[in-house]
Amino acid sequence: MLSAPSKTFNIAGICFTYMAVPNAELRAAIRKTQGHSLPTLNVFAYAASLAAYTEGWEWHEQLLRTLRANRQFVVDYIARELPMLRTRHQEATYLAWIDCSALGVESPHTFFRENAGVYLDNGANFGDPQCVRLNFATSPEMLRTGLDAMRDAVKKHLGA
Repeated sequence: MLSAPSKTFNIAGICFTYMAVPNAELRAAIRKTQGHSLPTLNVFAYAASLAAYTEGWEWHEQLLRTLRANRQFVVDYIARELPMLRTRHQEATYLAWIDCSALGVESPHTFFRENAGVYLDNGANFGDPQCVRLNFATSPEMLRTGLDAMRDAVKKHLGA
C-alpha cells in the first residue's frame, strides 16, 4: 500500500510518501533500491504530515464538501452553458474530464489556452487529444471565471 498526505490534504510538494509492505521479500527488495531512487524524508514534510494527520481532519471534511460542490457546479455549468461539451462522472478526484470533440478544433487544450486564457491539462497526455482535464480544486469564484471564459471562447468560435 502506498500513500501520501499530499493528495489527501492537498499539500502537494512536501515530498512525503510512505508504504506498508507486509511481504518481507518485497520489502527487502524495496529497501535495497531505496537509497538509489526514493527521496528521503525532510523535517518540513514530516511536520506538515504530522499536523495534517493529527489536526487536519475537520479541514479535510470541509475540503471534500467544497470539492463535491465544485464538481457538481462544473457538471451543471457545462450541461447548461456548454452543452456541446461532455463531462464524464468522476469520483475521488478534483479533476473534471471534459470531452471537447464536438468543438471541431485540433487541440482543445490549445484552443482554451489561446482563446480563453484558461490552462487545462492536455487530454493527449492521457490518451485522448479531444479531451481536457479541468482542476476544480479552487474557489467557486475562480472556477466560475474560468468557465465563463471558456463559454465565451466557444460562443465566439461557433459564431453564436
